[in-house]
Amino acid sequence: MKTVISPSILSADFADMGNAVRRLEQCGADWVHCDVMDGVFVPNITFGQKMVSDISGLTDLVTDVHLMITEPIRYVEEFVRCGADIVTFHVEAAQSVAQTIAAIKKAGAKVGLGFVCYVVKKIKSNLQKILSDSKIYNSVSIAVTKNDIVDCWS
Repeated sequence: MKTVISPSILSADFADMGNAVRRLEQCGADWVHCDVMDGVFVPNITFGQKMVSDISGLTDLVTDVHLMITEPIRYVEEFVRCGADIVTFHVEAAQSVAQTIAAIKKAGAKVGLGFVCYVVKKIKSNLQKILSDSKIYNSVSIAVTKNDIVDCWS
């Protein structure tokens, strides 16, 4: 399995996004990671489709869009139209995981799934099926220790 470097653009200077993306390319990033947050699923609000469109228009890097939003299926098609090559969503934010996966694939993007630790523990016996055509994130929106993360997978 190849290691992929996918730095988040979230900490970039939004007023100088072009230079930020060029620096990612120069530093050897494989993908550019866009953290989209709605202020509901997670407490922060970041950016939306316009920023993803602008970023994907600046680079040939894979545009990896991480939707930390409620009911992500509502926005899948639009984010893919705006340049998302990969759309990651959190299983606990979707009313139907299967329908959201199908919508992402139908729109022409690859699928990523985000989990919090308690979800991983409940479904880890089924992860092999998901891993065949999806990538798995472990995303925690609260402070955790290394032991908490290790415990997710043990």
